[in-house]
Amino acid sequence: MLRVLVAALFGNILVFNAAAVLLGDGDVSLLTIYKPSFVPGFIMYLGQNYVLVLVVTAVVAHDGILITCIIMAQVQFKLINNKLAKLFVKNQQYRKNDFDKSIKECVDHHNYLLEFVSYTNRTFSSTLLAYLAIVILAMCVEFYTVSKQISLEATLKALIYISAVLFQLVCFNCMPGQLLTNETEKTSEVAFYSNWEEVSSPSVMCAVKMIIHRTQKPVFISAGGILSINMGTGMATLKTIFSYYMFLRTVTEVVD
Repeated sequence: MLRVLVAALFGNILVFNAAAVLLGDGDVSLLTIYKPSFVPGFIMYLGQNYVLVLVVTAVVAHDGILITCIIMAQVQFKLINNKLAKLFVKNQQYRKNDFDKSIKECVDHHNYLLEFVSYTNRTFSSTLLAYLAIVILAMCVEFYTVSKQISLEATLKALIYISAVLFQLVCFNCMPGQLLTNETEKTSEVAFYSNWEEVSSPSVMCAVKMIIHRTQKPVFISAGGILSINMGTGMATLKTIFSYYMFLRTVTEVVD
């Protein structure tokens, strides 16, 4: 299905742009780049569109897989919290073996989720760090373009790009990461207040203590092992963007 969608997108772009090149007189380039005079216009359009499709497909696939992993982990942590909260309800007649089996399932599930988040970080950590660096640099340039008001077209392009990138940063990275962190922080609290001390089973007590101990280490989506992806990081990114933008504007004003 993905191949069909990519092929359809590429075909539509190619057909419309080929018609624009063959029938139109104006420049309808998707990207503003240097165009050598010896390269035919159709070849330039073909190359631009091919690169555009590849980049868009890669970005959509990356963000789609990442947000899916984060949401799945967040939902699974929520299921564990709900199960722990209901596991030791007062007046619930459970045999010792039932408690042992249920708490073992919780411990195994919790360990699996911790490993899943760790694997997700190992997979996406470097790309997230590179993405944040690109966002900061690109946003500085776009804010500078808006402030200079070079032309209406350039200003509108910059505003659209800023809106799209910030929407992607918040909705596909920071917000899901914050929800995951919030849910993992509830696990220790839910386990501690689940009336586990009323169960006279050393194995159950040991398992609950193990869960509480393992939840003391924060669980979050990492960017390069340096930053945690959450709403706080999003706000810090915006502050960094404005700081570099003001620095860039000051430097250019001094030079001018």
